[in-house]
Amino acid sequence: HNNLLVTPAFELQGGITYRFSFFHKEDGTNICWDSLYVTWGRSNRKDSMTTKFGRALTKFSFDEFVRFQEDFTAPTTGVYYFGIVVVPLLGVCPGHSSRSFGD
Repeated sequence: HNNLLVTPAFELQGGITYRFSFFHKEDGTNICWDSLYVTWGRSNRKDSMTTKFGRALTKFSFDEFVRFQEDFTAPTTGVYYFGIVVVPLLGVCPGHSSRSFGD
């Protein structure tokens, strides 16, 4: 995941459902996003963030915030990290010529 924003660690209890949400808004200066999605892992390393959950967001707005909100059930008790992965538009975003984001 080249474009990965990782959360701080969360200590979660196995079998409990938690709600993960955030808001995003395109600022209009660089519309380079094709989509974004969320992954989770047991460490904050990008090679640990391999399990996607929830839906991918594909609609971006310049004038209002869009909310990502999905429930996550921790498989076991322990530390979890969540990653927000931004997928660039091919051929539009400088420096991005292929999708190398785990698709």
